[in-house]
Amino acid sequence: MGLSPGLLPGRVTIEEGREWYGDVWSTMPAQSGLDCEGILRAAADGRIDVLVLLGADPLSDFPDRSLAERGLAGARAVISIDTLLNASSKRADFVLAAAGFAEKFGTTTNIEGRVSALSQRVTPPGTARADWMIATDIAARLSADLGFTTVEDVVAEISYVAPSHLALDQALAEDFEDGVLLPLDVVVVTDELDVIEEEVVVTDGSAEVDVTVDVEVESEEAEELLPVSELGDDTEGSLPEFVQFVDAPPVPVQPVDAYAFRLIATRRLYDQGTNVQAAPMLSGLASGSSLRLNPWEFDRLGVASGGRAIVRNGQSSVTVMVISDPGVPRGVASMIVNQADGRVSDLINLDDTIVQVQVESA
Repeated sequence: MGLSPGLLPGRVTIEEGREWYGDVWSTMPAQSGLDCEGILRAAADGRIDVLVLLGADPLSDFPDRSLAERGLAGARAVISIDTLLNASSKRADFVLAAAGFAEKFGTTTNIEGRVSALSQRVTPPGTARADWMIATDIAARLSADLGFTTVEDVVAEISYVAPSHLALDQALAEDFEDGVLLPLDVVVVTDELDVIEEEVVVTDGSAEVDVTVDVEVESEEAEELLPVSELGDDTEGSLPEFVQFVDAPPVPVQPVDAYAFRLIATRRLYDQGTNVQAAPMLSGLASGSSLRLNPWEFDRLGVASGGRAIVRNGQSSVTVMVISDPGVPRGVASMIVNQADGRVSDLINLDDTIVQVQVESA
């Protein structure tokens, strides 16, 4: 089955992937798991025994700070696996030190779908270990064997079962300084097709896998060699379809009253993120919290650009600097996520369709 260039895979549901993964894994989950919000809500309700934070800092990154707080408090035990201490790991019951990107071998995949190889340059400090080693040890303590003894085992598993990473291997990623762009042009064959030749051709960091198979045909000839492009649907097997992203259905929202603003949260490269703040050359580049409003709003609010203002949402408030920004529409207030001196996550409640805030001079 060919994968269209530029098509990014979405989430595969259990039922869509049961046949595919069931051929490889001895057990499959009985039902779908929870997303980040669902996990935190379940933990807040006391329905999570062990909450594992794998390189995650919900107290800083999750948009609803209150829910993140309640989630960490509600879990019976919290395990944090990370390279540096952060706001959430400081609240964990157990902290396991993970090796950083230059302290281990493997690959990394960015949001573009580009896979780059990681090569170990320095020795992990102290007891820090590669995260896959930590995962296998935790599984072993839960009486499960993941079957991994080397990082190559992990990469091989990913390249064999992950639809987005089919046919990728460590050597292919290492051959290209700028990485290899996924998904590869891969054809998956069923048990009835016997692969007799496979060739990977890579140009400018994009790879194409050509496979020749031995196919039984009903003719005078006992067998015939056909290129994969001519095999059609018989080659699809049980490969799950990628999720196609579609427009979300319209959600009715209440109009904002004349005294309120719709709050939007934006991001910038430099913030209070753990890695940024741990780097002396980067930590000072975070701009700090501010509220950006259209210049038209200042006269009616009695607030001067560069002054301080109180932003309220009914349950909580923050005091921040107000900045004039003609790029912000009228009736909208904009704040940057994860900045010092006023967190926008304190003003967000995920139960609200939109967040309305009021602004007044401090």
